[in-house]
Amino acid sequence: MNDEVYLNKSTIQAREDFLELLKKQWFQAEKLLKIFSKEDIRPDFFILLAESNLWLLIGLDTFLEMLNPNDVKISNYMKLNPKSRLQYLDQHDTINKIGYISQTMFVVEEFIKNIMRGMKKPPKRGKYYYFTEDCLNSLDIFDEQKHRILNAPYQLRDSLHNNGYVYNDFEITLREKNYKFVKGERIEFASWETIYIFFDELSSTLIEIVENEKLQEFTFIPHTNIGETFTPE
Repeated sequence: MNDEVYLNKSTIQAREDFLELLKKQWFQAEKLLKIFSKEDIRPDFFILLAESNLWLLIGLDTFLEMLNPNDVKISNYMKLNPKSRLQYLDQHDTINKIGYISQTMFVVEEFIKNIMRGMKKPPKRGKYYYFTEDCLNSLDIFDEQKHRILNAPYQLRDSLHNNGYVYNDFEITLREKNYKFVKGERIEFASWETIYIFFDELSSTLIEIVENEKLQEFTFIPHTNIGETFTPE
């Protein structure tokens, strides 16, 4: 399978996967809006996650158009030979991955900090790895796998920000597959398939967090978004 065929196949599958993830997050947003106001961080958070997936899906549609040799999005601005064009497409795919992971994890990190503040237990340890542990402990639902699921996408984000090289040793098994991050080594599994698995598992754990009885005792936790999210019809 040549690189262009691989990019086409992986992008089509990613579009199917992340559409399912968007539906999952949108369903949760609508469910939470029946319990909490839109000014509460819980429904607002899942709307933000859905927005990130919508952004990605539009980007994947655009990328599939760009894979067509007759598409002019690149040639409108630069004349590239076939090899250089393929190199750019591969890099464009990587940029889409970094953009999606970075934006989504920024939203997740802020959400966890804010629900901890809402529970009157603000994060005392600054690093994501530690305050996610504190959050799970505050809700009495800590276990090692949940903690790893919250951190796997974060490890992926940090590695991609480091040109693909791992900052810290980390390991997780998901869906019978082991993912091992070795400090100083380049990751070899930053595919759309892996990203989808990491973020689908992350979403399931976040749903478990918002549905936790201890958290639901707090009837209102404000969000801190600058802009306004759209509302499901």
